[in-house]
Amino acid sequence: DKMVVVLNKTDMLPKEKRAAMVEKMTKRMKQTFQNTKFKDVIVIPVSAKPGGPDSDAPPEGLDNLVNIIKAESYVPKKIVDAPALFAVDHCFSIKGQGTVMTGTVLQGRIKIGDTLEIPS
Repeated sequence: DKMVVVLNKTDMLPKEKRAAMVEKMTKRMKQTFQNTKFKDVIVIPVSAKPGGPDSDAPPEGLDNLVNIIKAESYVPKKIVDAPALFAVDHCFSIKGQGTVMTGTVLQGRIKIGDTLEIPS
Protein backbone atom coordinates (compact mmCIF):
# COMPACT_ATOMS: atom_id res chain seq x y z
CA ASP A 1 0.00 0.00 0.00
CA LYS A 2 1.38 3.34 -1.06
CA MET A 3 0.39 6.95 -0.52
CA VAL A 4 1.71 10.24 -1.80
CA VAL A 5 0.81 13.43 0.09
CA VAL A 6 1.18 16.70 -1.79
CA LEU A 7 1.82 19.87 0.19
CA ASN A 8 0.33 22.39 -2.23
CA LYS A 9 0.86 26.15 -2.53
CA THR A 10 4.14 26.08 -0.64
CA ASP A 11 5.06 29.39 -2.29
CA MET A 12 2.59 31.08 0.07
CA LEU A 13 4.86 30.28 3.03
CA PRO A 14 7.36 33.00 4.00
CA LYS A 15 10.47 32.44 1.88
CA GLU A 16 12.89 32.65 4.82
CA LYS A 17 10.91 30.03 6.79
CA ARG A 18 9.69 27.86 3.90
CA ALA A 19 12.25 25.04 4.08
CA ALA A 20 11.89 24.67 7.85
CA MET A 21 8.07 24.78 7.67
CA VAL A 22 7.95 22.18 4.88
CA GLU A 23 10.33 19.93 6.81
CA LYS A 24 8.21 20.29 9.97
CA MET A 25 4.97 19.47 8.12
CA THR A 26 6.65 16.51 6.39
CA LYS A 27 7.70 15.11 9.78
CA ARG A 28 4.17 15.62 11.13
CA MET A 29 2.61 13.85 8.15
CA LYS A 30 5.00 10.91 8.44
CA GLN A 31 4.30 10.70 12.18
CA THR A 32 0.55 10.78 11.53
CA PHE A 33 0.80 7.81 9.14
CA GLN A 34 3.41 5.89 11.18
CA ASN A 35 0.90 3.45 12.71
CA THR A 36 -1.10 2.88 9.53
CA LYS A 37 -0.54 0.85 6.40
CA PHE A 38 0.87 4.05 4.84
CA LYS A 39 3.85 4.31 7.20
CA ASP A 40 6.16 4.85 4.19
CA VAL A 41 4.15 7.85 2.96
CA ILE A 42 5.93 10.11 0.49
CA VAL A 43 5.44 13.84 1.07
CA ILE A 44 6.06 16.20 -1.87
CA PRO A 45 6.04 20.01 -1.55
CA VAL A 46 4.59 21.64 -4.67
CA SER A 47 3.71 25.06 -5.98
CA ALA A 48 2.02 24.84 -9.35
CA LYS A 49 1.83 28.61 -9.91
CA PRO A 50 4.33 30.39 -7.63
CA GLY A 51 3.45 34.03 -7.15
CA GLY A 52 -0.18 33.62 -8.20
CA PRO A 53 -2.09 33.41 -11.48
CA ASP A 54 -0.36 36.40 -13.09
CA SER A 55 3.17 35.23 -12.34
CA ASP A 56 5.52 33.81 -14.96
CA ALA A 57 7.51 31.84 -12.36
CA PRO A 58 7.97 28.16 -13.25
CA PRO A 59 6.22 25.49 -11.16
CA GLU A 60 8.10 24.17 -8.13
CA GLY A 61 8.14 20.47 -7.33
CA LEU A 62 5.89 19.29 -10.17
CA ASP A 63 8.66 17.39 -11.97
CA ASN A 64 9.45 15.58 -8.72
CA LEU A 65 5.74 14.80 -8.20
CA VAL A 66 5.37 13.39 -11.72
CA ASN A 67 8.50 11.26 -11.30
CA ILE A 68 7.26 9.89 -7.95
CA ILE A 69 3.85 9.07 -9.40
CA LYS A 70 5.47 7.29 -12.36
CA ALA A 71 7.78 5.34 -10.04
CA GLU A 72 5.11 4.39 -7.49
CA SER A 73 2.15 3.58 -9.75
CA TYR A 74 1.55 0.59 -11.95
CA VAL A 75 -0.91 -0.65 -14.54
CA PRO A 76 -2.63 -3.77 -13.22
CA LYS A 77 -2.57 -6.82 -15.47
CA LYS A 78 -6.01 -7.37 -16.95
CA ILE A 79 -7.21 -10.93 -17.38
CA VAL A 80 -8.84 -11.03 -20.81
CA ASP A 81 -9.67 -14.77 -20.86
CA ALA A 82 -12.05 -14.54 -17.86
CA PRO A 83 -15.76 -13.65 -17.92
CA ALA A 84 -16.41 -9.93 -18.30
CA LEU A 85 -16.44 -7.96 -15.05
CA PHE A 86 -17.55 -4.34 -15.33
CA ALA A 87 -17.36 -1.85 -12.44
CA VAL A 88 -20.10 0.77 -12.85
CA ASP A 89 -18.87 4.28 -12.04
CA HIS A 90 -21.88 6.32 -13.09
CA CYS A 91 -25.41 5.68 -14.29
CA PHE A 92 -27.78 8.22 -15.91
CA SER A 93 -30.82 8.42 -18.18
CA ILE A 94 -30.88 9.88 -21.67
CA LYS A 95 -34.34 10.67 -23.01
CA GLY A 96 -35.10 8.48 -25.98
CA GLN A 97 -32.09 6.21 -25.37
CA GLY A 98 -32.61 4.74 -21.91
CA THR A 99 -30.15 4.19 -19.11
CA VAL A 100 -26.46 4.72 -19.81
CA MET A 101 -23.72 3.33 -17.59
CA THR A 102 -20.08 4.29 -17.58
CA GLY A 103 -17.33 2.36 -15.87
CA THR A 104 -14.26 0.20 -16.18
CA VAL A 105 -13.84 -3.31 -17.57
CA LEU A 106 -11.87 -5.04 -14.81
CA GLN A 107 -11.49 -8.37 -16.61
CA GLY A 108 -12.64 -10.04 -19.79
CA ARG A 109 -13.68 -8.27 -22.97
CA ILE A 110 -16.78 -6.42 -24.07
CA LYS A 111 -17.33 -5.70 -27.75
CA ILE A 112 -19.97 -3.70 -29.59
CA GLY A 113 -23.01 -5.93 -30.01
CA ASP A 114 -22.31 -8.10 -26.94
CA THR A 115 -25.25 -8.80 -24.65
CA LEU A 116 -24.58 -8.03 -21.01
CA GLU A 117 -26.63 -9.10 -18.03
CA ILE A 118 -26.81 -6.46 -15.31
CA PRO A 119 -28.14 -7.86 -12.01
CA SER A 120 -30.63 -5.60 -10.28
